[in-house]
Amino acid sequence: MSFNMDVTTGSLRMDLQNFTTSGDTKGTKPGEGSVILSGKTKRLYVTTKWREDSRIPDEDSDSDCQFYELPSLPEPSQYVACAESLLQKGKKWFKKENVYVVTDNIPEQKLVGPITLGGSMNMAIQIDSGGRIPKIDFGLSMTLLAIPLFIITAEWSAAESSFGSPNSSVFEVPAEWGKCVKQEIDSTKFSKVEREWLNCVQPQAVLSDVVVV
Repeated sequence: MSFNMDVTTGSLRMDLQNFTTSGDTKGTKPGEGSVILSGKTKRLYVTTKWREDSRIPDEDSDSDCQFYELPSLPEPSQYVACAESLLQKGKKWFKKENVYVVTDNIPEQKLVGPITLGGSMNMAIQIDSGGRIPKIDFGLSMTLLAIPLFIITAEWSAAESSFGSPNSSVFEVPAEWGKCVKQEIDSTKFSKVEREWLNCVQPQAVLSDVVVV
């Protein structure tokens, strides 16, 4: 994992390497993912790349790049302060390190008759005194009829982390990402926690989806 943030422009980038997932089309191939929040273009870029073998780069592997417009992105100091306030809600005071946990519930879905599927997600972020992120732990649990079905955990340790004024080229979208396709933000489908985080970078999008009676 690598994490970089420029406190002047408000740009940030996070790269995750060698993670796995499961699904109908991707199977369990190892992948890499990156996120760039550009304070310059006011866009959020997200890309993933899947490989048959994480040890050997595959030029023909599936790749996906999407971007979201953030026209009402506030000044860096504003959305950083917003993110800090949300993280403080999950601060673990008994830990020696500064650890912040973000928790979100997966809405229950009816499968057949009374059978329901639900769950929860947890992300523990460690932030040091210099603003760097040395470690992130992720947990996902799914329940069937309120009975634990399975639990997935993952851990990322930073190979690189900077907070201040890194080289601006870090926040440019690499040419190898290919064409990035524009996606629309529909916060009506977001959970309460997701809407709170979206409000930090795109407050007008959240307000426009709120129906006032």
